[in-house]
Amino acid sequence: MTFQSVTNEIAAALLDVERKIEEARRALEKLLDKKEQLASTLNDYRDPVASPRPLTQRGAWFH
Repeated sequence: MTFQSVTNEIAAALLDVERKIEEARRALEKLLDKKEQLASTLNDYRDPVASPRPLTQRGAWFH
């Protein structure tokens, strides 16, 4: 292999890695958004005013 072909292979590999990192970043952002949504929902269930379900004697939600 020539120096130029090796350089091209390395450049192509780096571009592939960069693309995969960007895909992973977008996936992580989606997961963080979902985490925030779930945390908000959980807070709604923990707040007796926001969620009017009756409590058991031990304070757990009765389903």
